[in-house]
Amino acid sequence: MGARSLTIYLLHTVLLLPVRYAEALPTWVETWWGTLMLVGAGLGLTAVLATGIVGRLTRWVTDPPIGQWLVRSDEQQPARAPRGERSS
Repeated sequence: MGARSLTIYLLHTVLLLPVRYAEALPTWVETWWGTLMLVGAGLGLTAVLATGIVGRLTRWVTDPPIGQWLVRSDEQQPARAPRGERSS
């Protein structure tokens, strides 16, 4: 679960946005058993988002392949003079 914590962190907000912007929540949410059900649902959501299939399907969001744009490949780097020799 720790290896996919970024996936959980980024995706849970998307799933909880409708709850955040809801005009009114059901009355059962304010009861003790409603709170217990919400905690259980949160743990279930965490378990689902930590699965490998969700990690593979959302890798383009959580780990975008931009590394090749930030680092030069060996062919693109200029040639260096060997150590101890000065280039003129």
